[in-house]
Amino acid sequence: MTIRAILIGVLLGLGISAVGYFNDWVLRLSYVASDLIPVSVYGLLVLGILIINPLLRAVRRWQFSAAEMAVIVSLMLVACVIPGPGLMWHLPNSLVMPHFYQQVEPGWRKHQLVRYAPSVMLADVSGDYQKDMLGFCIGLRSDREIGLADVPWHAWTRTLSFWLPLFSLSFIAGICLALVVHKQWSNRERLRYPVVAFAGEWLQGADGNYWPSVFRNPRFWMGFLLAGGILLVNGLALWHPNSITIPTYFDFSAALVSKWPVLGQLPYPVYELWIPRLFFVAVGLSYFLSAEISFSVGISTFCYAIFCIFLTTFGVALSGRFLGGPISFMAAGGYVGMAFTIFYIGRRFYLSVLSRAFAMPGDQSVEAGAVWACRIALAAGVAMVLMLTLITGLNWLLAILFVLLTGLIFLVITRISAETGMFFITQGWYALPVIVALLGIKAIGPHMLIVLAMLSVVMTIDPRVCLMPLVANALKLSEDQGIRPQRIGGWMGVSVLLALAVGVVSTLYVQYNYGGGSLYEFANTGARIPFETLSRNLVRFGPDFGGSTGLRLGNLSPDWKLLPYAGVGMAAVLACGAMRLRYRWWPIHPVLFLLWGSLSSAWYGCSFLVGCVVKATITRLGGARSYQAWKPLFVGLIAGEFFAAMFWAIVGVVHYIHTGTAGPVFRAHL
Repeated sequence: MTIRAILIGVLLGLGISAVGYFNDWVLRLSYVASDLIPVSVYGLLVLGILIINPLLRAVRRWQFSAAEMAVIVSLMLVACVIPGPGLMWHLPNSLVMPHFYQQVEPGWRKHQLVRYAPSVMLADVSGDYQKDMLGFCIGLRSDREIGLADVPWHAWTRTLSFWLPLFSLSFIAGICLALVVHKQWSNRERLRYPVVAFAGEWLQGADGNYWPSVFRNPRFWMGFLLAGGILLVNGLALWHPNSITIPTYFDFSAALVSKWPVLGQLPYPVYELWIPRLFFVAVGLSYFLSAEISFSVGISTFCYAIFCIFLTTFGVALSGRFLGGPISFMAAGGYVGMAFTIFYIGRRFYLSVLSRAFAMPGDQSVEAGAVWACRIALAAGVAMVLMLTLITGLNWLLAILFVLLTGLIFLVITRISAETGMFFITQGWYALPVIVALLGIKAIGPHMLIVLAMLSVVMTIDPRVCLMPLVANALKLSEDQGIRPQRIGGWMGVSVLLALAVGVVSTLYVQYNYGGGSLYEFANTGARIPFETLSRNLVRFGPDFGGSTGLRLGNLSPDWKLLPYAGVGMAAVLACGAMRLRYRWWPIHPVLFLLWGSLSSAWYGCSFLVGCVVKATITRLGGARSYQAWKPLFVGLIAGEFFAAMFWAIVGVVHYIHTGTAGPVFRAHL
């Protein structure tokens, strides 16, 4: 961990957080960070290995070592959580747009919905409404860009003084929890960490050579030219529509739905089955996975479609809006089942860490770093509960439930990433509907409902770029290069907290320039969800719902219709996990039930199946030796896709600087 590696990693992380929102929604280039293998990080790593390091070696022999590049990548990775869908895509809109809808929509005005939310959870637009509110919606920019001082910071001081400490505590807890589970997952269970596997192939042999060993393999360049060439050609077709394109997807939806109309009535993600897509990153990653994982990811949406047909045959309504439905509760149960599986497999280690964290006897072989990480994670969780209780007025029981359920979401997403390499993960359930089902909507009341709903939207509505899996992969990548996890973990905390401060300032500046209300429309939908949920229940229950501001235990009424679905999901994951642990021939991984019904398996399942078939063919014909021999080809596929994405991103930036307008939208694996 050299000083230059730390400084470069932190500065590049700050750059990602500073320009991310502008890149995504003004330039509309390849997203800086929209999944767990961010183009901005791994694309720069490819360029660094191919171009920058050879130049540094040729000039002064100042090339970066593999360990230094691992440090730089790790510090950049954690910064990616700030500008993307996990935070800044949604946060500002969720805090300011409710004021706008309160003014323009009669239903909102009738019930005065905004008054139910604690004032600290929303921006303060009581001053200059024209500038504070409308300036955000349509932008203050006229013939030139506004200055940083022209942003109405006074409208954000109060609410950011609540949200920024809350997110800081969640980041600290996430990093520490990743440090706690790292030794168990990496060294004891020996999880594959497929994302780290291909990144490690890029770095292997980088010390003392112009290029790492895999870059000197002809099969690497076969994969690189195949993926990169196709995506360069397709990107060129966006700039010059008359040029050729090489299809990477096929649309069979119209033909299939016209033949079997029932297929068009299934929930949305199933529809993507009839449009199979080929993503080179997914094909490459699947080569590093065991067959049952690739197969399970590939067939997940098929199984989900069959299950949906079964339920609709018996008249079960699958949609449940934000308060959840049968599929949502099955997903929640599956996550609980996966958490039990995680704990059961590593029970001795986790109990020893927890015992020593409370100064009780435990396994002395447990590292002190893991013990201190556990203590800090617990302290951060308690601090989050206290913040929610004392500042927002949330009941302490509800605050504990929310923190635990949110931590559960991030823990299981991290496990899915570490074990399967899945880089686009959406959980399909939220803390609020689970709490409502356990306690009943009348017991919670309107004030607690709006607090929980806003927390769920802001923190977990789109966690495909969340901190903990990024940290887990960074810890493994650094450890493989000889860096102690606790040491890099501390610097990742510094990097993400600095990136949070820079990202908030830069994003608000961009939004007040160009109009945050129109740049990313789905953020406005997310801002409406909590208050529309509240409105429906105010209409449904009337005065009986809008009275007390606390938890009304006398009105407990669990939803016994939905809770059994959670039990089914949990049982499916537990049974599948048990069979996998007991029988080596068992072909299904629990990830099938964790991903089904999500865009993750619908979009990328076909690519994982292709990779599974190709890998099975190679190993069946040539054995383990052929598997190793052909690995560079799939490493090249991944590198080629990232290279093409970075190439067209650079072209887009140059075009914007030259013309002042955004060019065509090119995105590699989205």
